[in-house]
Amino acid sequence: MRLIKDLLFWLLWNPARWTLLRLPLPVVLTGGRVLGSVLALAPTGARAAMERAAKAVLGPDAPCQEIRTAARRGIFNLVMNETEALLFPRMTPQSLPRFIGIEGLERLDEAVAQGRGVVLLVAHFGANQMVMAAIGHSGRRICQISAPAMVLDEKMPGRRSHLFRAALATRWTHEQSLPVTHINVFGPLTNALHCLRTGGILAVAVDGGHGANPTPAPFLGRTARFNTGALELAVHTGSPVLPVFVIRGRNGRNTLVIGPPLICDGPEDMPRKAAAEAALGAYVPVLERYVRQHPDHYLRFLAFRELMAAAGEEPFFAPEPARSTPC
Repeated sequence: MRLIKDLLFWLLWNPARWTLLRLPLPVVLTGGRVLGSVLALAPTGARAAMERAAKAVLGPDAPCQEIRTAARRGIFNLVMNETEALLFPRMTPQSLPRFIGIEGLERLDEAVAQGRGVVLLVAHFGANQMVMAAIGHSGRRICQISAPAMVLDEKMPGRRSHLFRAALATRWTHEQSLPVTHINVFGPLTNALHCLRTGGILAVAVDGGHGANPTPAPFLGRTARFNTGALELAVHTGSPVLPVFVIRGRNGRNTLVIGPPLICDGPEDMPRKAAAEAALGAYVPVLERYVRQHPDHYLRFLAFRELMAAAGEEPFFAPEPARSTPC
């Protein structure tokens, strides 16, 4: 079964992509929406994992139909995210409106005008990679702290085939086609510091699996582990921190919402770590509000973190007794 999945993934990211890169954009996007709607109805392992994740968002006693609906929408989002990644090389300032609109761009420009760089908190919510496309193709200089796609092969449980690795390598070339400077999350953060000190925009997710000393915070009624490294950089450079979220509409098109700068309580001379934790404390409730409003946008991430925890990685949520009933 795993080899079959790897073969399908390779077919998508190698032979099929050449066709998709040549078809008219409306045809490819419509095809993605149709495929996503069909796959959402199939009782796959991915959908079952998203149903388990939906209980973390909606609550263990949420109606089964509500959980299934969120999971099906999560599958639709996953297919559309992958469709857009296939089309990264075709995105231009002219074609971008077909994929995504932007709300709150004036907030970003006001923050950039301060001359201390800007940190965008992205989270693994919705089509988060579209932040790079939207900001980069708008003509603004953006850096992204991220992991190369091939890292997934090293960290996923079980031995994956060369087909899987080849597909990941191709996907990484598509990500590199975006107008963004990639900064490896597993390397030194000197490039991230340089980005901020030269007035650039630094995008980072604080809910990823990286970071040696995760910071616990209340989230979705549980305790989750977040990373404050980028927030410490923001404190060090005095950079404004803006939360951003990509919302997918029912028609499949995205909207990038740029929120107002986070305001943290506390004295100006508080230690850097404490100031970063205060910024995290201001951000997590904002993230939770978006996740509760759009639970399907966060299910892929929660399902993935569950998979990685089974492989020995640090879990996102602190363990607690299971108390939900199966659907």
